[in-house]
Amino acid sequence: MTAASEIVVRFRTTTADGCAMESSAVTTFVEAVRAIDDDARPGTSTSVRRRPAVSEALSLAVELGVGDSANALNEEALINHLRRVAHRLAVELHYQHYPEDRPSRAEVASVQLRRHGDALADRAELLDRAEQLLQATGDRPTTDEVIAAARVLAATDAA
Repeated sequence: MTAASEIVVRFRTTTADGCAMESSAVTTFVEAVRAIDDDARPGTSTSVRRRPAVSEALSLAVELGVGDSANALNEEALINHLRRVAHRLAVELHYQHYPEDRPSRAEVASVQLRRHGDALADRAELLDRAEQLLQATGDRPTTDEVIAAARVLAATDAA
């Protein structure tokens, strides 16, 4: 078992819909996703019902040379989604055990703004104040809400 998996083994997480999930199940899932790259066995035949618009988009993607076949594109998308879910669960378990490692929304907002070359990225005190004001409502604000509130505060401070 890898060091990252050991984190997952010891803790519980709660999914977005509020269901508790045992960390051993998360560990099993993460390990199964990791094993995908090592699995050289031939695929099994499955029946997948696709919405017509998805089938059409897959066919067009194949015609454009994006993938070898609709099935190959479908499998690639599924594997990528499974990897994202495994990563998100492992990170969430880590944050539950080490809550001090979770970045504030203001910190995330600063990084996002810096990536876009926005001067508001350098106004950490304003972003922090915006996050604190929004948290007073009882919910954890989104990064976009923190940015919007910081823009309002900046405009108010300038007036």
